[in-house]
Amino acid sequence: TVTGLTYETWYALVEKTAPEGYLVADTIFFQISRKGEISTFDANKNAVDAVRNDSTVIMEDTPIELTISKSYVRNGVTVSDASGVKLEVQDANGRLAYTIYGEAMETSDNTRTWTGVKPGDYYLVETQAPTGYTIADPIHFRLEEDGTVVIIGEDDEESAAENNVVAMTDTPTEIQISKVDFYGTDEELEDASLQILDAETEDVATTIYYVDDETTPD
Repeated sequence: TVTGLTYETWYALVEKTAPEGYLVADTIFFQISRKGEISTFDANKNAVDAVRNDSTVIMEDTPIELTISKSYVRNGVTVSDASGVKLEVQDANGRLAYTIYGEAMETSDNTRTWTGVKPGDYYLVETQAPTGYTIADPIHFRLEEDGTVVIIGEDDEESAAENNVVAMTDTPTEIQISKVDFYGTDEELEDASLQILDAETEDVATTIYYVDDETTPD
């Protein structure tokens, strides 16, 4: 409780330091009428609802948010999907801050958001990729005190995260197969078909056709 404030005088309630994991709140300007009524305003002198019980000025802190997304490339198209994925958010010292399983992604665009996150340097690390995809490179990023996410690339180059989201994309595993004449040149043979089988179950993973000098997977 604050006493002795003067009627019809402009005052500013200013937050100098926010609790860890929270944004510094916007300044609240207020006046007290001769009837003891309090009116509150923002920096542009627009009225805001920041009074409770007619006599209490309320300042609310907003928690800092961190959002990550996971997708993969299928036939050259980026698809939002996180099934079969396991990710970790690690701090600058490699200590685990959060673990994310693909099935726990909360939205249709496969994002996950935490609130009350402490500002600082972090890494998004993939520890398990979907079947048929390579594990993505770790992403180094910094969460600023104002909630802004900065991606730190090679040579410590910094860039703002698109939509303020740390986005990781998996790419499919790739191998090249060539069918040639054992006694001839390295030119590929036409009209051949091959199969790639699971070595243990002998299930067919894919069939490859050679037609008119073109290789076509099934």
